[in-house]
Amino acid sequence: MRRAFDFRWFALLGLSFQVAACAEGSTLGPVNGGEGGDGGIGNQGGGGGSGGTDVGGGGMGGNPCTEEVCDGFDNDCDGMADEGCECQAGETQSCYSGPANTANVGSCKTGTQTCDGATNTFGPCMGEVLPGTEICNGFDEDCNGIVDDGMPDVSCGVGACTNVVPGCVAGAPGTCVPLQPSPELCDGIDNDCDQLTDETYPEKGQTCNTGQPGVCGAGSSQCVMGVLTCEQTTTASTEQCDGLDNDCNGMVDDNLMGLGAACSTGQLGACSAGTLSCQGGVVDCFPDAPAAPEICDGLDNDCDGTTDENNPGGGSACNTGQMGACGQGTEVCVGGVLLCQSISQGQPETCNGLDDNCNGQIDDGNPGSGLPCSCGGTSNCTNGQILCSGCTKEVHCNNGVNDDGDNKTDCQDADCALGCDNNVSPCAAGETLLVLASTDVPKAIPDYSIVSSTTTFSETATVKRVVLQINVSHSYIADLTISLKSPSNTSLVMSAGNGGIGTAYSNTIFNTSCATPITSGSSPFNGCYAPEQALTGFINQPLKGAWTLTVSDDAFFDDGTLNAWTLAMCVQ
Repeated sequence: MRRAFDFRWFALLGLSFQVAACAEGSTLGPVNGGEGGDGGIGNQGGGGGSGGTDVGGGGMGGNPCTEEVCDGFDNDCDGMADEGCECQAGETQSCYSGPANTANVGSCKTGTQTCDGATNTFGPCMGEVLPGTEICNGFDEDCNGIVDDGMPDVSCGVGACTNVVPGCVAGAPGTCVPLQPSPELCDGIDNDCDQLTDETYPEKGQTCNTGQPGVCGAGSSQCVMGVLTCEQTTTASTEQCDGLDNDCNGMVDDNLMGLGAACSTGQLGACSAGTLSCQGGVVDCFPDAPAAPEICDGLDNDCDGTTDENNPGGGSACNTGQMGACGQGTEVCVGGVLLCQSISQGQPETCNGLDDNCNGQIDDGNPGSGLPCSCGGTSNCTNGQILCSGCTKEVHCNNGVNDDGDNKTDCQDADCALGCDNNVSPCAAGETLLVLASTDVPKAIPDYSIVSSTTTFSETATVKRVVLQINVSHSYIADLTISLKSPSNTSLVMSAGNGGIGTAYSNTIFNTSCATPITSGSSPFNGCYAPEQALTGFINQPLKGAWTLTVSDDAFFDDGTLNAWTLAMCVQ
């Protein structure tokens, strides 16, 4: 029968060692904190790992310490199993001095005790494997049923390159590779992994605006506590006349001392009076009123030394309040005041339905009357127009009126024959057909001389078309040059050196629209011919006045007669 072991004998041995089974709760951990111990004394749990930056987790609770029971385990937590238990010499048994719940778990193994015949008690437990520190090798050294547990993560790199990987992977230590660096930014992070934070960044030193007024708005980009800020580079100072807001109050060149006094600019006119002031960063005497467009006020507004030049504000039509034509006026700047100045200063009265002499009467004195008319009658001012009475011939050939009182109207009258000839087209709509035969005939054409004949139109109109008809006899017609001249002194050659010996121009019509040139015709030139110089040269000239036909005999020994000539005019 086994008996209790005498502790006094145990003490006599002088053995000094720590109780293994109760000391496993204080296992040292690695750098980042070890795993907790498996069991403590009695009911105490396993202690946390120490020695690292982190503390390991607690281990499993140990067996409660009781009186030793002869069962192969260390019940009283003194590091020996079944000490004091009686046995028979040579007897063996399984033993385990570690926490009972770790026996044969993981790497932990039970051992064997042999009974000592001298003491009839079991000797030390031989061959047992107790819980140890977990290492990364694919085994459960701490015998908690978990392989490679409690292995701390492995970290490497600095700043943004820091990387963390599991400390143990499949029984092998984890491999840590730092992350790739990136360009430094202002964000409070060591982006380029050089152990310096925000030492450089893209915006560093760039100019920026602080948002403050004036010169205080100038700034430089700075990184403060990982935040990009605009640091002011110029401080407020006393305001100066330099075009800047030196005192940063939002106003440029304000509150400057010594300014505001009246002065003379040295300029002309309205620009002369000035004030000492700051403009454009310069202190000077600046005009109170800048140069402006001239107005009618008696002042030199545009500062050029001249007052009210070029009639400022004038030129508009106005009414003078006077009678007749003198009532029409134009505004004129006189003495700094706009006055209505009459356009007409009392002109002689003419037949126009107006009061030209401004006496309150229209066409008084029958102006323009009593003059000879183209039709052979006398002029009279009627309703603002010169009309002819007592006509002896039909001159107006498309007005539907029997002007000469012979009961024949327009083309019915022989006086209008040229204008109504088949070789002459009708006048355009709105135009008047006038046909006038010269009474300044016949005219002898002496040998080697020049003769002229006239016919006069009394009508005021504008020429739109001219047709000429002549009758000339001569012993050598090729000697002659025939030309027509208008009241405006435009002279056009009708024929020069054409024809031959004898014969004549017999009722020859000169019309620009005729197909046959006079140079291609032959005497006696009876028909319609295009003149050598086109009659269109007279278009838009005034009709009124004397038209002159000139015949020049350019050689000796022959003579002749200008018998007759007639003009047919389309006028407006």
